[in-house]
Amino acid sequence: MKINLLDSSIYNLISAGEVVERPASVVKELVENSIDAGAKNIRIEITAGGKNKIKVVDDGAGIGKEDIKNAFLPHATSKISNKDDLFNISTLGFRGEALASIAAVSMITAVSKPADSDVAVGVEIRGGKVENTFERAGVTGTDITVENLFFATPARLKFLKKDKSEESEITSLVLKMILANADIAFTYVADGKTIYKTTGNGLQEALKSVYNREITINFIEIDNTFNDFSVNGFISIPTYFKGNRSYQTTIINGRVIENRTVATAVEKAYEPFLMKRSYPLYVLNITMPNEKLDVNVHPQKIDVRFKDNSEVFSFIYHSIERALLNYDDVKSVPQIEYVMDDEKTSIANKIFEKVEKVGNFVENNNLFNDFYQKSILRESSGDSFYRMIKNKMAVENNFNKKKNDDDLFSDNFVSNEIKEVFDFSGKTVGQVFSTYILVEKDDNLYIIDQHAAHERILYDKLIDKKSEYSQPLLIPFIYYANAKEFEFIEEIIPCLNGIGFDISEFSNDSFKISAVPEALTNINFDKFFSEITRDLIKINVNEKDLLKEKLMQTACKSAIKGGDTLNDAQISALIKSFKEAENKPLQCPHGRPTVIKLTKNDFEKWFKRIL
Repeated sequence: MKINLLDSSIYNLISAGEVVERPASVVKELVENSIDAGAKNIRIEITAGGKNKIKVVDDGAGIGKEDIKNAFLPHATSKISNKDDLFNISTLGFRGEALASIAAVSMITAVSKPADSDVAVGVEIRGGKVENTFERAGVTGTDITVENLFFATPARLKFLKKDKSEESEITSLVLKMILANADIAFTYVADGKTIYKTTGNGLQEALKSVYNREITINFIEIDNTFNDFSVNGFISIPTYFKGNRSYQTTIINGRVIENRTVATAVEKAYEPFLMKRSYPLYVLNITMPNEKLDVNVHPQKIDVRFKDNSEVFSFIYHSIERALLNYDDVKSVPQIEYVMDDEKTSIANKIFEKVEKVGNFVENNNLFNDFYQKSILRESSGDSFYRMIKNKMAVENNFNKKKNDDDLFSDNFVSNEIKEVFDFSGKTVGQVFSTYILVEKDDNLYIIDQHAAHERILYDKLIDKKSEYSQPLLIPFIYYANAKEFEFIEEIIPCLNGIGFDISEFSNDSFKISAVPEALTNINFDKFFSEITRDLIKINVNEKDLLKEKLMQTACKSAIKGGDTLNDAQISALIKSFKEAENKPLQCPHGRPTVIKLTKNDFEKWFKRIL
């Protein structure tokens, strides 16, 4: 086997594969270099998700004329001079091949000026080769423009996501870098639109610049020191959470990282307060001796390894636990922002205590409104009755038709016996076990599961593309989203609008909901979209299937519950909806039967009137 010594043009491309995975990787490397250079102002500009152009300008120390070309050579760095430095790294960027790797797969123009230089020096690099150097007037700092990323490796370019997705990755990265460097003023512009602009006046101001007010007023401060460990920042109050982890930022010694030890410690501390699949929001700035962690465990430096995991876990867990236990929830007043008629100029704040109520709109004499407001889902009190009927029918069905139990829940079972006479024009006997409605017609008794029937009626209205069950909101609702959530919701807007929503982009980080499907009376928008965005991390999820699943869940939560006592008017309204349904709702969206028919003959057999 022959051993080949690779040319620099090849091994730089290999290094680029480790360091430059996508446009966000380039932004990370360039911004970290600006931070290490002592910059107090950093401007980031991207176009086409960073594929066409990434520009980072800072007012840091700058690079001298003699070093400008060396900065783009493999293994060149200003941050490490001997082997001992590898075990005591205090800077963000230290991998010497970073700029060389970026240069190998793009077209770079760099201009820089140290404070003690009279002129700025520049270099133009194409595919890793220096094509031109120049001098010009300039200010102290560095200006680097990366264009046509991956032009030299078109195969890698094909694997990039669409522009908006790549922009979303960069936006999420920039947000975290802003929070990790709150003493630096950042400006971030995407396709000519300013996304973030911060003052550099501390973490609290940085939070206000990247998150909306609803989020920031639900943060509490954390500050704790023990031996040579310290943590400070902000965490969400025990009653405020999100459906995904994209609002969590961990910073260790100034470096934004993703670490399971820290994340698990936080979630364990919140465990007594959180519902299933709900996640706290936090920005944690952790400092510890450099010798107690290894930052050189990942090519892109997105994780670290601790010398003692249990020590870090214990410190973070107890710090969060103490802050939560000391929190006085009387101080917390949830607040929602609404847009009035003149959406450009008027935003009114509505303050609700404890329970958040949204979706005030024209109600169409909804007789079930009382039940939408219930916050506790009760178990069906008629389970034993249901089992008795189910077992009875299973025995007879197996005897007569030799079918298995699964067939009891199929369309074939219910449709053949019920569809022909299914009009419920008989006498309503009443409600039993606060769960089942009894209707007598001719020689039949129909037993309706009120929850399953209402759930199916609501679900059918939601998925009926031809329906006009859309009702305008008196006050449009504004839903705020971070970059990843925004991209995710943006993709499913056509599906949402197709079922009766009227939703559109409102700003860089929000959507305006102007109408909802009639079936979603009193919908809680935060909970609904939280349910949807929980699945944003799934890969290749069919958006229609995802929406169908969420609509099933929403219909289930919005429907009358088993255990709800109904008055005569409410029973009549449910039966009327059942009769008028275009597709007879014989099964709930999950496949359970909504109605069972018993004949007079069945009763006479039970009481031995006939054999």
